[in-house]
Amino acid sequence: MWSEKYTYSLILFLLSGILTMLLMMYGNSAFTEIPPVKATGAAIIVFTLIELFSIWMLESKNEKQSPRQSVNILLGLKVGKMMIALIFIAVYAIAIRVEMNRFIIVFMGLYFIYLIFNTLYLTHREKRLKATAKT
Repeated sequence: MWSEKYTYSLILFLLSGILTMLLMMYGNSAFTEIPPVKATGAAIIVFTLIELFSIWMLESKNEKQSPRQSVNILLGLKVGKMMIALIFIAVYAIAIRVEMNRFIIVFMGLYFIYLIFNTLYLTHREKRLKATAKT
């Protein structure tokens, strides 16, 4: 049977594939210019890589970590994700400046989709850790 790390990685790849397909189908109708479509595609790739890295960090050292270390890693990853998102928006605002309002709305939608995925992953992980701690 697949481990939790591989299961959530597969779900994450499916999520990013679906978002990419939606971007390819509706990106041109959402934006009148190409740079926001390319930047949104880059955001999907960046968020997918960040989530894969967080799953790998939390699952690879699962048995060796104390709950305090796990929380420190999780908070570090969350702050890092927020900083990368802000840097991404700042670079977009400085470099491209095309359809900024629409791009930020789409970007924040992507951020919340990946936030929901990450919350579901962490909820299942904590339930699994509590179940193994009881036994």
